[in-house]
Amino acid sequence: MTNELEQLKEIKSMMEKSSRFISLSGWSGVAAGTTALIGAALAYPYVDLSEQETYKALRRQGYDTVTDYVFHPLSYIAIGTFLVAMVSAFIFTYIKSQKQKINIWGNMSRKVAFHFLVPFTAGTMFIIYMIGKQDFLYIAPMSLIVYGISLFSVYKFTIHETLYLALTIIALGLVNLLFSDYSFIFWILGFGFCHIIYGIYMWSKYDRKTN
Repeated sequence: MTNELEQLKEIKSMMEKSSRFISLSGWSGVAAGTTALIGAALAYPYVDLSEQETYKALRRQGYDTVTDYVFHPLSYIAIGTFLVAMVSAFIFTYIKSQKQKINIWGNMSRKVAFHFLVPFTAGTMFIIYMIGKQDFLYIAPMSLIVYGISLFSVYKFTIHETLYLALTIIALGLVNLLFSDYSFIFWILGFGFCHIIYGIYMWSKYDRKTN
């Protein structure tokens, strides 16, 4: 009977591995959230709590086009934060996949990448368009909503808890639409603390068992 139960557990584990990308590491979430908080700290001297006031100040300094904004320190900080978060998330996920003996670039991970990148790329292009039109008021909430929708589109291919992270970030973006004067705070909550809490929960539920 014991052997049969063990076989059933093994079959269940194999089915789960084939139907979901389960190599996401809790440390990936912690690293991404921590990176976002560091990026926010670096950006703080350049921003006002109100995103609109921040960009009004930039216009007064002579920043008028998308090209101008690309060469502002805020853009360097944003791009650097994104790249560091992605690289750190990949590293921790790669380490976990190696422990699980799972191909990190298998069929399921390709599905996750595709379903995430389609809404994320479209949303990012729309945000860039808004910058070009100097319509800055809703850039922060839109970035939260776009990212949340991108996560929502992949949760069915990965662990179920991703759904809660996605819905929380979408909700923060929608509330931010009503309180645009506090965009910087909402950005910190969504990209920073939500990822850290999610990562710690993931680690305690999944990763700690395998260590």
